Amino acid sequence: MDETRVYIPLEGEHIVALDRATGDMVWMIDIESNWPPLVSNGVLYIAASDELHAIDAATGNRKWRVPLGRGPMSPLAAANDTIVALVSPDGVGAFRSSDGQLIWQKSLGGKAAPASMWVDAGRVFVAIGDRLLRLELSDGTVRWDRTLPGPLRSPIAAKGRVFVGSTSNAFYSVDQNDGEVRWTYRVGGDIVGASVDRDLVYVASLDNVLRAFKQSNGNQVWKHALPTRPVAPPEAVGGIIAVSGLAYPVSTFNAKTGVPLANLDPSVDLGRPKFLAPTLITPTLRPFTVALVVISRDGRVLGQRPVAMMFRDPPLDALVTLPGKPLERERAAP
Repeated sequence: MDETRVYIPLEGEHIVALDRATGDMVWMIDIESNWPPLVSNGVLYIAASDELHAIDAATGNRKWRVPLGRGPMSPLAAANDTIVALVSPDGVGAFRSSDGQLIWQKSLGGKAAPASMWVDAGRVFVAIGDRLLRLELSDGTVRWDRTLPGPLRSPIAAKGRVFVGSTSNAFYSVDQNDGEVRWTYRVGGDIVGASVDRDLVYVASLDNVLRAFKQSNGNQVWKHALPTRPVAPPEAVGGIIAVSGLAYPVSTFNAKTGVPLANLDPSVDLGRPKFLAPTLITPTLRPFTVALVVISRDGRVLGQRPVAMMFRDPPLDALVTLPGKPLERERAAP
């Protein structure tokens, strides 16, 4: 989802673009994909069965396509005019976003396993099986390769750390520079995923609990039971933590305190179908615009506008001068 459109892969080798404000179809093209498309700078990047496609997001016209060799293992990621793809069974490839030119390609070796990644301005963090690796975005050089009790899933990087969860019920904070584990926290179920906001990292797990930790030392700030089983990493948006679940497409919590805010229940509109996760959430909340998009497995889409959401107050600015108009002291009568 971007500011104006929502992009959805459909069975039958189709990708559709819907107007975000109205839900009307803008265009449809014939490409088969089982992964969420990536939209960046007006271009939609699609990982097909064995190709990478670049599509003009406004018109649906193809800009370029290049072979991937084999099938992708995770959604695409982008940074620094570079598109990164994880390719079965253990490959990583970086492509120039302007024309699809291959910049570098790397085989990670080891056993084939489910994989996920996080890409920032200069680094690629890959979780594959029980391994967490850092690669340089510029040339694919492996900086370090750390083995942790796994399988691992959904790495996310912030403030010099990489946070990654495991099906061993453990959540790890790993130093970005040397790959050393700085702290670990064990929970009561498999880690689904995490998100970061300011100094906190938010973790959802299959014990149906949402937790907030200090990024620096792993101290638990708060925890709260979820109303349903989480099915995707939580998302931090404007002072709110949103979690996609089985029973509710999204449940929201106060990011600072963990107090529950609301559960989205679209049963009146969609009749409680099975939902595709995660619910699409805009990174910037604006009143009276569609902020949440729920997609059901039977091919229906529901756009929601926020009407009672919490918005983080802007920080107060220190007064440089006192308000009002300065008055001159009256002169004493002679």
